[in-house]
Amino acid sequence: MYVSTAEESNAGDDTVKLARKIATLYQLSDNKPNILSIWNSTSMYPLELIPKSDFPVPESIKDSFQRGEALILETDTEIKAHFYLNESHHVLAISLPLARQPEQNIKIVLTLIFYAGIVIIVLVWVWPLILRLIALQDTLKRIGKGDLKARIGVPSWSYIKTIEREFNRMAQQIESLIEDNKLLGRAVSHNLKTPLARLRFGIEALTATGDSEKRHDYGKRVERDMVEMESLISTLLNYAQLEENAIIQDFTPISLVELVEQCMQSYLENKLHWRFEVEGFDSNIVANEQYLSILIHNLFSNAQRFAKSEVLVKVRVCTVGSSDQRIELSVEDDGPGIEQSERDQVIKPFWRGGNNHNASEQPLGGHGMGLAIVSRIAYWHNAKLLISKSDGLSGAKILVEFPLYKSS
Repeated sequence: MYVSTAEESNAGDDTVKLARKIATLYQLSDNKPNILSIWNSTSMYPLELIPKSDFPVPESIKDSFQRGEALILETDTEIKAHFYLNESHHVLAISLPLARQPEQNIKIVLTLIFYAGIVIIVLVWVWPLILRLIALQDTLKRIGKGDLKARIGVPSWSYIKTIEREFNRMAQQIESLIEDNKLLGRAVSHNLKTPLARLRFGIEALTATGDSEKRHDYGKRVERDMVEMESLISTLLNYAQLEENAIIQDFTPISLVELVEQCMQSYLENKLHWRFEVEGFDSNIVANEQYLSILIHNLFSNAQRFAKSEVLVKVRVCTVGSSDQRIELSVEDDGPGIEQSERDQVIKPFWRGGNNHNASEQPLGGHGMGLAIVSRIAYWHNAKLLISKSDGLSGAKILVEFPLYKSS
């Protein structure tokens, strides 16, 4: 509450003048008790008559108040003007609405504009994020309903580009795993039927004949079918083990040239002519040696399976873009090659290309798993797998591009 005289009050001049006029009208009235009740029932400015003894006044303004000066009491909601009545020794209190000063109104308006501006800025900043989260939610719902090919578009202005890209990568991996499982299921069902049928026929023939020579021949056939089934089951278990070990540990710097030379030793004794070339300096990559060896052996086995007379293995250091250095491992052969239409399919489990029937049966590639394993291990090592035609040998060229290890 603020106490002041009319001259010191923050109330407007019009408000003080109005209060003074109401007080004058009341003093000039002949029927004061009646006019007080009539006034309060009809006017928006209530009057109150207070005994002087119940209205203490500060000594500093007591004299001016008794001479007729208005005493203004201000609160946050109203103004009360008080006038001393000499005749009745009472104080007349007049309640008036608070008239705000222009400066106060301007402050309120500016405050509202300030907070409104903050709200608008926050909305402008947050709204794109809300849109991206809604799009992410919609894509999740589509995947949950079975649309495994659903992906979220990643605009350049998105605040959560990294999250969206990782989400798309995860969705792609889930789709690949489910497709692999379906393909594995179909392949197992298809590939086991033939050896099982031959095995059943061989056992029936073996038990039906009494000729020792035929029994020996049937026994060899049964043994061959069992070896084929054992090879297929072993291949399935190895691939399943790769799926379980999707997060590889023990990454260390490895010399790719040295590891390729070690792996090649077991292939030099066959009838094929193996050539090994190194371009650039001997460099390291960060990899898991066990799985990298599996990748190299599968590349060599694939080339050995299809090559007619020659295999070229090359390790080359190259620069991608302006400064990104990579190290390439390529294996080329002079076989029939891989058709352009089949290059995206040969990395799938149990897929056999159109030229597969020309290849001799080898234990490491006979079930169509070699390049599927290469693709999976390359993915774990952040490497790119590229399949093309060999320029020099005219057969297939399988290239794996690894990030170059840079020591700190």
